[in-house]
Parts: sequence; structure tokens; C-alpha cells
Amino acid sequence: MDLYSKVLLRSGQFGGEVRFRVDQIQLPKAESKEECKWGSYAKGALYALQRGGNNLKQGITGFICGTKGLDSSGLSSSAAMGVAYLMALESANNLSISPAENIEYDRLIENEYLSLKNDILDQSAILLSSYECLTCMDCKVS
Repeated sequence: MDLYSKVLLRSGQFGGEVRFRVDQIQLPKAESKEECKWGSYAKGALYALQRGGNNLKQGITGFICGTKGLDSSGLSSSAAMGVAYLMALESANNLSISPAENIEYDRLIENEYLSLKNDILDQSAILLSSYECLTCMDCKVS
């Protein structure tokens, strides 16, 4: 097994390690029968990138830590988790993915991979906002 194709994650809030390879095909949680663990968003990011036709070769090593007392992975937004893992995997694999594509990939993580009924507001705010700028989103359906 190629050492560089591994994903290795540790958490400041949760015990254990998350380990998987980027060449492992990820199935939605409902199909995989795997117990939901704190590393599911990382596997979901791989699922979304694979679903988008991206062939990843390079894994990542990371440590995630957020505010104590929050469930999930310690961040207040699950979208922040998904976007962070997407961007880390994309950077490691020299992928150039637009914010609009990453919004869709994060939706795939939450709606398809994890079977959650989340919308795209959080990831849109994360990916489309700029420092010291007001972000205006028109959410009307045309």
C-alpha cells in the first residue's frame, strides 16, 4: 500500500484515529452499514470528490480540534467540516475546484453520503464570502 495514499486524522475531542485510503471507493452511509463516527465527513469528502469524477492519489494527515462541548467534530457548522476536508484533499491532489463546485460537493457529503436533510446556506457563506466584505445572497427561486 502506498503510504502517500492514506488519510490519517486525529481529533482533539474524540478518541481514536480515522484511517482510510483515497483509492477506496466510498459508499453512502446507508449503503455501507458502517457505524457513523467522527471521521465521516472526511470519508464523505472523498465520496463527493470521487462522485465528481476526481481521481485522488494523495492522502492527508490532519488534526482537528474545535470548541469543547460541541458534538460532531467540535465545530459549529457541519458545512465547515465538509469544506475543510474537501479543500485539504483538493490541495493535496493539486485540484482546482470552484467555490460553486465545492458547494455542490459539500451538499453531496451531507445529503447523499450522510443522508442528512441540510441545505446549502452554510457552505455558500463559507465559500462565497470575502474578508471585510458584505455578502448578499438572493435565495429566491426564479
